[in-house]
Amino acid sequence: MQKKIILMTGASDGVGKETAATLAKKGHKLIIHGRSKEKTESALEEIKRDSRNNDIEMYLEDFLSLSNVKLFADKIKQKYNHLDVLINNAGAQFTKFRETTSEGNEKTMAINVIAPMLLTTLLMDLLRKSNSARVIAVSSDSHRMFKPDFNDIQLIDRYSMERAYGVSKLFIPPQP
Repeated sequence: MQKKIILMTGASDGVGKETAATLAKKGHKLIIHGRSKEKTESALEEIKRDSRNNDIEMYLEDFLSLSNVKLFADKIKQKYNHLDVLINNAGAQFTKFRETTSEGNEKTMAINVIAPMLLTTLLMDLLRKSNSARVIAVSSDSHRMFKPDFNDIQLIDRYSMERAYGVSKLFIPPQP
């Protein structure tokens, strides 16, 4: 098996943490991302301990801000000359009331759709340098619940927490 450089967003708990732990046990170089310092540090230590793999780094960034996504991508591009796998797992579901980010995007769409698409685009050059690049978008069965209204992608007229989450799970980032 060839050791790969794998970037996993949303690796501080749940599916992301379990996936990162499995990949660490296989000996890959991991870059894990989270937004909570405490949860991400805890996940990092647990994954290192259980996998006996110390080739794991963590980065913190809140993907509700697209400027933070760009900062994160810049950090990765400064440190690495290629990426083999990008796993877009970071995501969230918010409140029953429609909320927007400081940049004006509906929060669920920002973190579940726009941020991973932007991150993938910004890291495309690193992915293209790999002989076997992969981009994986983690989704949910919630995508079956709603059909998107392309005239109201920001859910201004028909917002509900469930609708926002379900519709956001229909979209995937571009592939290298």
